Amino acid sequence: MPTIQQQNNIVITPEKFLEACSQNELREIEILIFSPRFQQTIQAEGILQTINKQIAQNTIGRKPQIYYCSICEHTPVDGDNGVINCQQCLDKMEV
Repeated sequence: MPTIQQQNNIVITPEKFLEACSQNELREIEILIFSPRFQQTIQAEGILQTINKQIAQNTIGRKPQIYYCSICEHTPVDGDNGVINCQQCLDKMEV
């Protein structure tokens, strides 16, 4: 019998994976994540701080808001962190 070899690439994001889980599976994942075994890895890699920051900023599961410079109105700026003007406009104001 001939053999057919085929390579498939499947991309599964964490969000898609979690959406496919049942309530029981999500509970199992939660128990695993908070187990000492995984908490050591999470704390060692600083993952917990990143997750807490995202929760505090309410950025998990939503598209990031795009802010633009209040002077030129076309340069994107980091409005989530209080930046309202782009560096080029600020430099022009200092001259």
